[in-house]
Amino acid sequence: MNLIDTPCSNKLEFQNDYLIKELLLVVPTSCCIYDCPFCPTKKLDNSHIANLYANNNISSSVKYEYSERFKFAKDNGYHKLLITGTAEPLQNIGFLNFISKVYLEPTNRFNWFELESTGYLLGKTEILKWLYEKIKVKTISLTVLNIFDDRINNFLRNANATQADSLLTICKKIKDFGFNLRLNLIAGLQHGSEIFNPANLLRRSKELNADEIVFTTLRLGRELNQNDWISKFLLPNELYGNIRKFINTEGHEASNIYSHSETFRYDGINVILPKIYDEKFPVNEKLIINENVRLCSGSILSKFLLF
Repeated sequence: MNLIDTPCSNKLEFQNDYLIKELLLVVPTSCCIYDCPFCPTKKLDNSHIANLYANNNISSSVKYEYSERFKFAKDNGYHKLLITGTAEPLQNIGFLNFISKVYLEPTNRFNWFELESTGYLLGKTEILKWLYEKIKVKTISLTVLNIFDDRINNFLRNANATQADSLLTICKKIKDFGFNLRLNLIAGLQHGSEIFNPANLLRRSKELNADEIVFTTLRLGRELNQNDWISKFLLPNELYGNIRKFINTEGHEASNIYSHSETFRYDGINVILPKIYDEKFPVNEKLIINENVRLCSGSILSKFLLF
């Protein structure tokens, strides 16, 4: 299998399709600091678990349990460990300090180690230094509600705009430390700007120095208020078609590294689009380690217990 240079995935891209299998590690947290109107997990509270790590009240068996689940995932061909959560993962730095000790054992290391974040605390140099040098994160996946307008991002999250760094500032700091930068664009919130079109969106991604952009569709859940909001802001399918048409003209299709997706290259950036824009389309099957260290398959909201 031949390899070619790319800014993503530890600087390597596989010429043949090489599908990345992800293990999601859910960080135990209290309710999220943000209040995004579309988020299906924003009301979940696992403070009783999160506080154990904050206070270092960790039993000797917990490290073993995580190690066993890491081993199971690796034995079954999972290449990537993604730190995520039902809330912002960086709300529980104590847990990340703990899990890094488990992860850094040679038998537990994954080829890819990625953190998914809203950007909370990522404007702080000491946090980025800690993530890069101690936690050994290589890629930061930054969830972006609107790539053009910081005011929209802060308004939707009910964040204090006077305390929030700009998206451009956060992205620059991430790249200056040497991280790979993936922008996780919430599809449906990128066309709220008058300047939206594929060329402007990709130009803005280049300005932010992104290595990869991924379009994530808003999905209907159980909460009626969230469903009403999502239905209002769903991105029309024809706009996806416009993005694909533009990239096919100005860029080129690339080898897929994610299932149920299409990968394109445009001006040095990987652009990931889902193959089918349908709420009934199956979600990528993943392995998930829950807050209670149970291993499941499926998605964060719909899981099947393994052990």
